[in-house]
Amino acid sequence: MDFAEHIKAFLGEGYTVYDVLTSEEAKTVADTAIARACNIYLQGNKEVGLFLDADRRKQLLRPTQFCGEYSIAALYTKSTGYVNSYFASWILDLHTNKTVVDVVSHLYDTFGHEQVLETKKQFLDYLKTVQPHLLGYIDGPGRYYLKIRGCTDDKKRLGRQLFAEKDCCTETGANRIQTILYSSVDTTIKVRDSGILEVLPRFHLYWDVISMLFEGQDFSLSNVLPCDLGTRFDALLPWLNERLDEYTMIYNGTVRDMEVKDVEVRDEIVTVCETLTKKHGKLLWCPKEFVPLEWSTITCSPGQAVSWDTRIPFRTTRNKSKIPCIGHYLPLDEVKKGYYLSNRHYIVKDAFARATIHFQYNRGIRDTRNNLNEQDYMKTVGILDGMSEYDKYMGSLDERAQRLFCIRPYQELIQARAARVSANNAV
Repeated sequence: MDFAEHIKAFLGEGYTVYDVLTSEEAKTVADTAIARACNIYLQGNKEVGLFLDADRRKQLLRPTQFCGEYSIAALYTKSTGYVNSYFASWILDLHTNKTVVDVVSHLYDTFGHEQVLETKKQFLDYLKTVQPHLLGYIDGPGRYYLKIRGCTDDKKRLGRQLFAEKDCCTETGANRIQTILYSSVDTTIKVRDSGILEVLPRFHLYWDVISMLFEGQDFSLSNVLPCDLGTRFDALLPWLNERLDEYTMIYNGTVRDMEVKDVEVRDEIVTVCETLTKKHGKLLWCPKEFVPLEWSTITCSPGQAVSWDTRIPFRTTRNKSKIPCIGHYLPLDEVKKGYYLSNRHYIVKDAFARATIHFQYNRGIRDTRNNLNEQDYMKTVGILDGMSEYDKYMGSLDERAQRLFCIRPYQELIQARAARVSANNAV
């Protein structure tokens, strides 16, 4: 597979789209995803409209116990459409898809190389050095989102990784790639009305500059941008574009030594340059030309995946179509030295072994990312009893798949450590 096209798009725009499943395969996955969501959250009722109709749920569904409380809530919001289901074999098969893994493993090499697009020669020379990186699901498997007709824009949720502290996202910090594989989306209507992903392209190219610009700005109580801004972030875009345009002129007028004829502008550039250099030690890189940042809705067909740099803001859109929009998150992370046998790795391995996700709190805030309802459903169909279908499935995975799920490396390391202990005892 030629990764040059995807690497160029990822470096320049912050995302890339590629084919993964055939249309027939995508339809099979979509039908299965809808059926499973209905089984877990609607007690087998196939009327998907119940997800958005609390009154009808009261009439048709029996109260069930969840987190110590009896409820008939679907644990589903019309802005996100999240379905907390993780451990079905067809879901895990998507996580080990070779095309996705191959593309993402090469994209992880691009971080820190944004400048290679300045000339064709730089980019071609860089392509010769690209190497795939070792990956794993260090936060566990990903859920999927099911946006049916009536679901709304998810404007309040922007990626938490943006300008967040390292420990509130992943061990890799801001340098992270997220992937959504679409099994269902209406391609016959206006893209923004189909429930698909919307991103702010090229934001990652100004990541360090924007972080510097927002330093000390009191835009929110926590002073973290744009994690806690929600819809207010859109109001800041005009201001942000003006500042980035100014900074581009500053960078071009100094580092690239471009001619600035206006004396007042040149003097102002010199002043700002001296201030920034004194504060940060150097001027931070930015592209030669500034193109205003604007939201862009990604065009995807069923069976295609989109992988993006999580330094760019992202959110999902409303769905006005009768066709559900179904996107499967595949959160592949780069696995670095020291991860295996760490406490975090043990937690993830245990989650896969027990088919359990129960992240009750996130940064001190109650989070509904769990699969308690999924476990109840799996028990009712006998999957979690004894040597279950799930156990058999996990045991049948090839070495490559087990490495993605952080299982085999753990076993290998444990065996190696046991062998060393045995050898030492023998001595």
